[in-house]
Amino acid sequence: MATRDIDRGWESIKRRVFGLRGASVVAGLVAGQGGDKAHEESDLTIAEIGIVHEFGSRKAHIPERSWMRSTEAERRRVWFKLVEEGLGEMLTPKGPTIEQLLTPVGLIMESDLKRKITSLQTPPLAESTKRRKGSSNPLIDTGAMRNSVTWEIRR
Repeated sequence: MATRDIDRGWESIKRRVFGLRGASVVAGLVAGQGGDKAHEESDLTIAEIGIVHEFGSRKAHIPERSWMRSTEAERRRVWFKLVEEGLGEMLTPKGPTIEQLLTPVGLIMESDLKRKITSLQTPPLAESTKRRKGSSNPLIDTGAMRNSVTWEIRR
């Protein structure tokens, strides 16, 4: 009696799972997607402005105001849980592709970073800076940095 090879979706699952190799989602001031644009009010790029805010600058008397590392520390478990749940779904014949798995994670990461930029208030701005800006938000002046935060899937 001859045996029959029945796929049952294994080939589809195998393609999706092996497609995970080297795949990741990143969020922040991504080169080629706005982070490398010149900031209109300085000689720096928007990514460089983000770095100055993240780590501070003694030379420019700007204190550290972490918006990336602090968001990652606060939200990392949520992001990983989304990926973990999606990986289980990938093991079904009609499960998501890597793009379908990582796209919602990227969108949430972007949203979390933008929310942090909007809500971060410490350390507070100097009174002279508040008067100059007309605002007390330390990380928003023109909005260019927040508007440049995005995400991408990398392989």
